Amino acid sequence: METSPFTWDSWSPELKTYFKKRWFADFFKDNNDDIDLPTELYDRFAYFPFTSKIIYLSLYDLERNLGAVYFLSEAEQADDFTTETGFVCKSRREKELLEDFWEGAKNYDLFVTFNGHKYTLPFLYLRSTVYGIKPTVSIARQRFITKQNLPYHVDLMDEFSFHGAIARPSLVLLNEIYGLGYDLGGVRERGLGAERASTRSLRTQTALHINHLLAIKDLFKIWKLNLAPPSFINNYL
Repeated sequence: METSPFTWDSWSPELKTYFKKRWFADFFKDNNDDIDLPTELYDRFAYFPFTSKIIYLSLYDLERNLGAVYFLSEAEQADDFTTETGFVCKSRREKELLEDFWEGAKNYDLFVTFNGHKYTLPFLYLRSTVYGIKPTVSIARQRFITKQNLPYHVDLMDEFSFHGAIARPSLVLLNEIYGLGYDLGGVRERGLGAERASTRSLRTQTALHINHLLAIKDLFKIWKLNLAPPSFINNYL
C-alpha cells in the first residue's frame, strides 16, 4: 500500500491552526506561521488515515499466483493494463478501490501483510468509513496467530521481530538478508510522500509495488516453513 497526504490548502483555517499547535509546534515556534512545511514534516500526514488517501493497493493470491495493483486515477489518469509478468493494474477512485478490496476479501481466509497492524489495516478500515463502506470480513486485529480466528492475519513485520521483542526489521533489510533480490526502490512499509512518488512514472511505481508484493510472498514462505506455530499449520494448511 502507498498513501499520499491531502494538500495543506485543502484544510480549513481551524485545522491548520490545530496541526501547527499539536503536530508541528516545534517547527512553528521558530518560524513564521505563513511558511510552508518542509517535505519531511508534511510527509507525516501520509501516515494517518484521516489526513491522507490510498493511492496504491497491491494484492497477490498465494494459491493462484495472480496479482493486481490498484492505483488512484485521481492522481494520474490512465487505463487499466497488464504487465509482462501478468499483474493486472487497475485504475480506480479511492472509494472504488476500497469497494473492490472488500468484495474480494470475503473469498479469503488468510491475509498476509508487512506492517499491517499499524498501517495497512487502519487505512483499509478507516478510509472505508469515510465513504460509508462496510467491511465484508473482520480481518484479525489480534496480533498473535495462535489467538486468531478465521480469517487469519499474518503481519510479517510482527513475526520477524517476535512481536516487538527485537527491533522491527524493514522489508528492505529482510530482502537483503534473505537474498530475495528484489529492487524495492525506496517503497516504504508506510506511506510515501506525494512529491517523491510523483517523480516516478506510473509503470515504474507499479513495478516497485509488484516487487514489494513478491518480497512479502517469499518472506511468507520462509516464515511458514521455519517460524509458523504448529496450530496455524494444522488449522490452516
